[in-house]
Amino acid sequence: MKKTFAFLGFSLAISTFSISSMAANYNFNEIYSGGGSISLAPGSDDPLATNLQAGDTFQWTITTTPGSYWNVFSGGDLFPFMSFYVSESGTRTGDYNLDLSFGGSSVFSDVQAGISNSYVHIGTNTVSVPTGLNYNQMSLSYTLTSSNSIDNHITSLLPWPGSAPEVSFGGNIALVPEPEVYAMLLTGLGLLGFAARRRNNKTIA
Repeated sequence: MKKTFAFLGFSLAISTFSISSMAANYNFNEIYSGGGSISLAPGSDDPLATNLQAGDTFQWTITTTPGSYWNVFSGGDLFPFMSFYVSESGTRTGDYNLDLSFGGSSVFSDVQAGISNSYVHIGTNTVSVPTGLNYNQMSLSYTLTSSNSIDNHITSLLPWPGSAPEVSFGGNIALVPEPEVYAMLLTGLGLLGFAARRRNNKTIA
């Protein structure tokens, strides 16, 4: 009997080791330029070539192009905020750490364990964000702990349902240029106006 228990314990240990050793870790880094336009950063893993399995983890980061950021002009509960769209329907359970940052400093975070995603998304569910929050990077660290679907193919670079990050069931978030961009635009317009006046003066003379 002791030998039987010892063998079962050894088999369980080997099985656990095998599952953990097969788990994959992905790094998805994306650059967002507005209007639903998004691209992979150099060196990033490709979400569209990924089939997640239980035990896998991913670090998913979306950064705006220089000179822009997201502004929450009407805070509240946003669903699902930052989740991938997957092609197979199912129920998935995972742990995540969501972090929003501005200029390299964290401005908001949400940590959940054992969160259940139903149907065709994987990531966060409803996230409550405050009015007036500004951020230019959103990052999700996620571990898929279980899934009743054999396959979990990611089918979009953009958050579910494949729309711009500033569109989250109600349009509470806007992508706006930083003040420096406004200043550059005003300076450019001023120079154009000055050049036009000079041309007019030369024509009159």
